[in-house]
Amino acid sequence: MANYIIESRGFSATTSISNALKMGEKNCVTHGTRNFLKPSAVGLNDLNLSDFLTEMHQQASQYDNCIAVHCLFDPTEIAARAQTFNLEFYGLCRKSQQNQIWSCFNWFLSKIFSGDNLSYKRLIEGYASYEKVLGTLRINSTFANHLLLHSIQHILPFNMMLIKHAKRVILMEEFIEDPNAHIDQMAFDGAVPKDISVGRMNSHTQRATQYDFLSDAKETLTKMLEMVEFNHGGESFTAQTLEARLIEQSMVA
Repeated sequence: MANYIIESRGFSATTSISNALKMGEKNCVTHGTRNFLKPSAVGLNDLNLSDFLTEMHQQASQYDNCIAVHCLFDPTEIAARAQTFNLEFYGLCRKSQQNQIWSCFNWFLSKIFSGDNLSYKRLIEGYASYEKVLGTLRINSTFANHLLLHSIQHILPFNMMLIKHAKRVILMEEFIEDPNAHIDQMAFDGAVPKDISVGRMNSHTQRATQYDFLSDAKETLTKMLEMVEFNHGGESFTAQTLEARLIEQSMVA
């Protein structure tokens, strides 16, 4: 019996990877929820982390492996409770941070243009800080550029926390190429099929192509990632140094 959290900010084929793990008949797999027994979208019927892990632990006697993917808990808190709950904690993100951010940007774009008030509110809350960064970078202050910074902020610091606190980091691109090698390295209990495959992935990357005013957004993102620097826990990092750290920490197939 083992419990696993594969934590991810998203935009890393979490749905497809969850479905692949469900191919193990004795695996109990949840995706995108903070309620292990009664799965619902994050934000609905959420449990705190300790209660979530308690539910997972209660199910463990019925399955070889209980696996929670993309539940959006704080990686620091997950690591702090890993030993108590007999938990294996892995991170999941993309090897290409730019591609993960671009997918996130398109997802935010879709949410806002569909009238999601919470997504719009969170963007507006960062207006003053994004305005200051854009001024420093000498990049025009536009809706698109604010949303690009918002997407960068959403992805990079979280992935740095995965590097610091997860046992290992799964890189989406490598898992898709050879999922079975990753399954072997994670040492799941019981019989897990040796022919696991990752099916068709959801794509969030098409929205921006529909609008002329976003025609240069991807080029601008590249420029931003060459200049933007973050500080987390007293450590400065860029997208480039983060990617190098991810490779060092990854489960290389």
